[in-house]
Amino acid sequence: MQKLLTIYHHIKNDSLYRNSVFLLINTVILAFFGFFFWAICTRVFSTEDIGIATTLISSVDLVAVFALLGLNVSVIRYLPKSENKNSSINSVLITVGITAIIGSIIYVIGINRFAPELSFIKSNKIFVFAFGLFVVFTCWSQILKNIFRAYLSTQYVVLKNSIFNILKIGFIFVFTSLGAFGILTSWMTALTIAVLISIIILIHTFGYRP
Repeated sequence: MQKLLTIYHHIKNDSLYRNSVFLLINTVILAFFGFFFWAICTRVFSTEDIGIATTLISSVDLVAVFALLGLNVSVIRYLPKSENKNSSINSVLITVGITAIIGSIIYVIGINRFAPELSFIKSNKIFVFAFGLFVVFTCWSQILKNIFRAYLSTQYVVLKNSIFNILKIGFIFVFTSLGAFGILTSWMTALTIAVLISIIILIHTFGYRP
């Protein structure tokens, strides 16, 4: 028992071990709730809806990867050394937001070539707007996650992703009638809430000012 307490206090007082444990917990949460989310979807939505939704989400992730410009990695290294952290964070969020919008527009324009099965997005301005917004918040989510990592506060990464994963499962039953876009809307709504809560944490805990 004493040995376990010693290990616990060592992990608690050592930021490297503590943050590693939280990142491990985060990985477990993502794996468990990710499996649970799609398991529920298979019971609520048709096979066709799930196929379209996974293609939509994969498309969003693809655009987000390019839109991030590697800044999600850069913040981990350079933010702790920045003399004006607020300015650095705002610059990254604005830059990534702009590139996400540009990337979304390019993808939608060429969607008949990139993913013909998603060509229906072009026929509805609301779908186009939702797709672009989803890419923006996906990028911001990655940036915020790594800001918490830069601050050695990965417990907030666990909190953010717990909120996201729990809410997206709950929203499935709210947006069931939307079919494939119901899955995407559940995902996006939960992600948006998680991102906004992360920003509130940055403001109140780390003195961030938008």
